[in-house]
Amino acid sequence: MARVFSILPEDRIEQAVNVTLQRLKTVETRAKSSLKWADFDENGRFVRGGITELSDYKVQMVSKPEDDPDLQDMADHVADGFAEPGRVICNEDCSQFTLFLPDRVSTPHSAPVPRLRGFIIDFSVFKKIHLTFHSENRLTDAETLVAFQLLAGISLHHAASLDSVKVETKRAQIKTAAAKMQCTGQLDLVRLLMGQLSIISVIADDETRHASFAEAFIAEKMGNDARLVVERLSNGQILRCIEVGPADGQPVVVLHGMMFGMLLSGASPYLKAGGLRLLMPLRRGYLDARPMLDLTAGDNLVEESFSDLSLFLERRNLKDATLLGHSLGAVLAMHYAARFPGHVGKLVLLCANTAGTDDERDSYTDMLYGGYKSLGEANSLSRAITLEFSRHYPDEQTAKTILDRMFNASKADLSAMAGHGTAAAVHSWFPSLYRSSVAGISDDYDFVMKELLPASPLETDCLFVHGSDDPLTPVSTIESLVKPWQNARLTTIQGAGHFATASHSHEVWREVASYLHCASG
Repeated sequence: MARVFSILPEDRIEQAVNVTLQRLKTVETRAKSSLKWADFDENGRFVRGGITELSDYKVQMVSKPEDDPDLQDMADHVADGFAEPGRVICNEDCSQFTLFLPDRVSTPHSAPVPRLRGFIIDFSVFKKIHLTFHSENRLTDAETLVAFQLLAGISLHHAASLDSVKVETKRAQIKTAAAKMQCTGQLDLVRLLMGQLSIISVIADDETRHASFAEAFIAEKMGNDARLVVERLSNGQILRCIEVGPADGQPVVVLHGMMFGMLLSGASPYLKAGGLRLLMPLRRGYLDARPMLDLTAGDNLVEESFSDLSLFLERRNLKDATLLGHSLGAVLAMHYAARFPGHVGKLVLLCANTAGTDDERDSYTDMLYGGYKSLGEANSLSRAITLEFSRHYPDEQTAKTILDRMFNASKADLSAMAGHGTAAAVHSWFPSLYRSSVAGISDDYDFVMKELLPASPLETDCLFVHGSDDPLTPVSTIESLVKPWQNARLTTIQGAGHFATASHSHEVWREVASYLHCASG
């Protein structure tokens, strides 16, 4: 694990390893935690409710309170006049409590309307939220339980009776918990925990409101080049698609990698010159405003993204589509084309990152990928490592150290990351993207590290475009990949690194346009 974190500044490596191991100790592989919530209008009428799985971020909408006993109890409290913003109501067996918070709903065409929102908090939900804020100085289960009981309004005598312990034991647990949380006492501890509990409002937001985060990110970080389209697929899933290039350009569907900003930012003039329009569905787990509360999400986000892509192609009526894979997305694109050859007419693989390792090079990148592979195939481990990296990226100097170490073998990449190419400077958008994409990034690593490339060359026509100085995947690796593939060819961009689309935009998009127009002709 120390090899994985070797791209961090030296004084942070040991701490990152320790925090990651500590976080992994908290993984619960069986029990799922569900946050139940409901909205009420100012007259106390039930508007809507939901059950949000904290592991998978699936939301089951509830249209009638009687469909769920807990939500029915909440609705009864509101109807009886016992609920108001700030009120906490504990249930009879003290296993959960309901917290009511104020909310406001507005549209571009109407003034804000007050709402009351209720949340049902049980111990498992409270524990996951606590671990989100305190992975380092986390409380023991007993200390977490007494903190939960304090917020629920349960007296120490009653709590001691419930847990068959002495009151003095409960007092000692509160004192220890307060010290760990750097609080001066019980009241200060309650204030802190209650304040942090407000994160449940973010968790309960539905997908439509969640899409606004991606919209703001794209507008602020991608400039005028890109726009966001939000649409609902036939399976009911809301899909967010970034589109760049002329409206009448030849559609090219993109399977993106981690640093898709280097692909999209500043690309518009070159796409226009080539008559290309990029359609990039945001894959599951990327630009997700919701916090990562669980390392053991039950779904495979890569597989779900493949399903979303198939439905997207069907919805857009894109038969025999041109599929472009970028960086790690290039590996995903090869797997998609192998599984669904009837969906893909042509394949373009830009700056493919096969995540291979070469011990002879002894680079930071090889240590990172080699460390991942040595640690095994645990999805929760990939998420724990990615989540730990996300704590360091907000520090701009540390982010620069990490990225410079990964790409220091390419002068073209270092220049592109500084904003000297077509893309905006990396540090203006990458930290925000990384922190909001932990689930997607970790699942990509998990998939690419475990899955070999397709066993046999694909039948699909394919163009590889690769930088001669790519520090992540040497061009020799791509040459070996192309050699047995009869319908594939490689164009090498001399002097370019991994970010050829930013440092050598004209050459890259000229090659892609030429290939597609010749193939279609």
